[in-house]
Amino acid sequence: MTKSEKGLPQAGTQLPLPFPKHFVIDASVSRPSEWKEMFTENGDQVTTITELGLPQNAPDDVISVTAKGIGAWVLTQDREFHYDAALRGVFYSKIVYLVGTTTRIPADIKALSKATKGAIEQVSCVDTGGNQNFFVIVDLDSGQVRVEATPSPPSELLAILPALSQSRHGLKNADLRKLWGCSRSTAWKKALRLVQEGWLRKAGKTSSCRYLKGRKLEEDFRRIVYTKSVPHRKTRLRHN
Repeated sequence: MTKSEKGLPQAGTQLPLPFPKHFVIDASVSRPSEWKEMFTENGDQVTTITELGLPQNAPDDVISVTAKGIGAWVLTQDREFHYDAALRGVFYSKIVYLVGTTTRIPADIKALSKATKGAIEQVSCVDTGGNQNFFVIVDLDSGQVRVEATPSPPSELLAILPALSQSRHGLKNADLRKLWGCSRSTAWKKALRLVQEGWLRKAGKTSSCRYLKGRKLEEDFRRIVYTKSVPHRKTRLRHN
């Protein structure tokens, strides 16, 4: 055996299984103990938000920051989890959405876990240059697991969203200058780019000009989990 071959697996060697995942179960999930048991039995680490020391009503941005700190995927039934967190200035894309009208857990636990983690593995291997992220969506009605792509909100947008979400009439250039800590012309250029990209929309002219939430934010980003698309991976699952 040559020196370069020593680190390679030999014939007949059992290759390691995919690295166990860490999941954080959001308070919106029905029957959390059963979901925890399902993933735990497959070797994954699972914790609820209360086990992490967070209250049941912890805001989505706090849950996102906590999950990011431990490298965990958030398991939630709140379809606007990512949107609500973004309105507070935080974007986190490691989310598994449980959607559908049923609250029953599929009987074929191993198939569900395998399909979900398979989607996570493929999502984790995709390099989009930071322009796009992916959510894993488990449809409990159809028994399918799919992936939805979502645009990544720019850091300039996240910096103003908390104030924008609290303002009924939008933000003026003076507001943007204060939030971004920049000059009038720089604020105008940044706002113009966000308008051109669809994240913001402009209302009014000159001194009365205000910036409000744009279509890309309110539709393309906010409602991505509601979108029906071709499943990333079809896995029919039986329900109890």
